[in-house]
Amino acid sequence: MIFMTRAGIRSHLRDKLGAIEDYSQILRMNPSFFDAYWFRATTRYELGELRGALEDSNQALLIDPDHVPVLWMRSNLLLALGSQRESKNDLQKVVELCKQEEISRGLYNDTACNAAESMLMIQQQFPNAF
Repeated sequence: MIFMTRAGIRSHLRDKLGAIEDYSQILRMNPSFFDAYWFRATTRYELGELRGALEDSNQALLIDPDHVPVLWMRSNLLLALGSQRESKNDLQKVVELCKQEEISRGLYNDTACNAAESMLMIQQQFPNAF
């Protein structure tokens, strides 16, 4: 898909608004395109558009509710927006999914799994830290 390629190039060239425009165009054509929600959420997060990133994360998770990197990103967004309990729920789900042998491990999943475990430990030891 040309818009997906162009969005990736725009994002790489730091044209984040242009990338968001392309991801939005993809979603108008195919509202169930998981990667467009995920990448647009990531781009919005990079721009500090936390609520928009959260909306896109939620949409992506409606399509694939067990996607570890998106769950991890959403937990960070929720924490930044003051929803500690919901953030913790996502972290716990990430840890549970990471313990399943079926999960395909790779850089994104490993990073999210390790970070989620660490954050849960910190939250347990220092409940007022967040």
